[in-house]
Amino acid sequence: MKKPNILFIMNDQHRFDRLGCMSDPLIKTPHVDRIAREGVTFTNAYCPSPVCGPARGAIFSGMYPPACGVVNNWVPFRGDIVLLTERLQQLGYRTAEVGKLHFVPHIKRFGFQFKRLHDAHYNVYANDALYSDYVKYLQETRYRDDPEEPIRRADEDEACYWTGDEYRFIMGSNWLEEKYHYNTWTAEESIKYLQNYQGDEPFFLFVSFFGPHQPFEPPTPWNTLYDPEDIELPPQFYAGMEDAPVFQATKGASSREHKTKWNEATYKKIIAAYYGQITMIDHYIGRIFAQLEAMGLWDETMIIFTADHGDHNGQYGLFYKGDMYDSCEKVPLIIKPAFAQQGGWQNSRVVNTIDLFGTILEVAGDQNWAEEEAEKGRIEARSLAPLLHKGAEVAWENHTFAIIGGNPESNLTMLRQDHLKLIRLAREDGEALYELYDMRDPVYEVRNVYEDPTYAAQREELKEKLDRWWARQKALYPQRVKSYVKER
Repeated sequence: MKKPNILFIMNDQHRFDRLGCMSDPLIKTPHVDRIAREGVTFTNAYCPSPVCGPARGAIFSGMYPPACGVVNNWVPFRGDIVLLTERLQQLGYRTAEVGKLHFVPHIKRFGFQFKRLHDAHYNVYANDALYSDYVKYLQETRYRDDPEEPIRRADEDEACYWTGDEYRFIMGSNWLEEKYHYNTWTAEESIKYLQNYQGDEPFFLFVSFFGPHQPFEPPTPWNTLYDPEDIELPPQFYAGMEDAPVFQATKGASSREHKTKWNEATYKKIIAAYYGQITMIDHYIGRIFAQLEAMGLWDETMIIFTADHGDHNGQYGLFYKGDMYDSCEKVPLIIKPAFAQQGGWQNSRVVNTIDLFGTILEVAGDQNWAEEEAEKGRIEARSLAPLLHKGAEVAWENHTFAIIGGNPESNLTMLRQDHLKLIRLAREDGEALYELYDMRDPVYEVRNVYEDPTYAAQREELKEKLDRWWARQKALYPQRVKSYVKER
């Protein structure tokens, strides 16, 4: 039987429930909803790290950030890592990437035979625009008379984070018309790749949209698609979180500050823009799907849709990523298998997008993908392939972990097991802080039950398991971390 093509679509900072197929009553995502009807939607999917580079590094290596080396953004892989794409080439796949990769050094190919990169259109952090094929496209078309203008405009928007205009930082100044927008470019370059595909070998195409990562506001007409008055703030917006020590230590001050300077109308306006960009991306995903169908490749292509991490989207009065709450940690994950005979169902098992490493390799024909690392024990990915078949009896340990932070003595880790989630904040004095949540609560992650005697036995079980995992990750941290971030 022919090996399936693999289309791997990743959005950046797409909150897990901002999809029609995830029961959002307002948002329009008909094309992603289509693969949900034809495939499997994982309703409890988490990311390995709630920040771009480490999350992506974990997925493409099968290893959590300490093991693969990508413990922060703009930090490279360890030198001995064999990436998913390199393994796929050995299996006879043509590997291609369009859009955001977020691996350094930018000039490396990372196992992609075809690469059209767009990590960012600004240079304020690590000269991302300098290596962006999308920025080159802008300079050759819309801004050929002033090639520095797109970078200057993007830098000005991004620098607003430090100059105090945080609203503009989040929303941007909306200077890109739809024709020249990075979401449009990503779809069009992906379609061009498919049009040039000869069909002699199966393809692995990683389509990585920069959005809905901030700047949130999309171009016309997508910026007026949703009325802010129709937006409902998440119920956690109104939570004080006074009994949540991890939250108070990491986000308490920021939550209070934002709720003081922004009213509810401002939050709704921001979220309406975020919705508009998601629907814009969905439209362009639909164009990629149409190209697959026109070429007769729909049935023989496995399609994966996910995000690197989520966004608070007003939860606790916050935006952005970097926390272990579901708003940041939980992600959409939908898989339409190739040659699927049934679909349209949801799987509630606790999984992680790091498991896509094993899933893709198993589907591609590598049944022994973890053996090389068995002795080192660095690969922690599983395979979701057995979970793609409705009704199949599968032995599955219903838990997963996540980690964020370049310093093991101050990092955040998380364990989700069945209906419980334990969050751990490491501290230099060795006395970690913990929060425990029962995810069955109608308004989840507001009631910290860590000190509740009803949960004592479960708390101790989870604490022992998470402490042990944290210690293992600590031992794997690279001794020296090279960073490509520019000094400010």
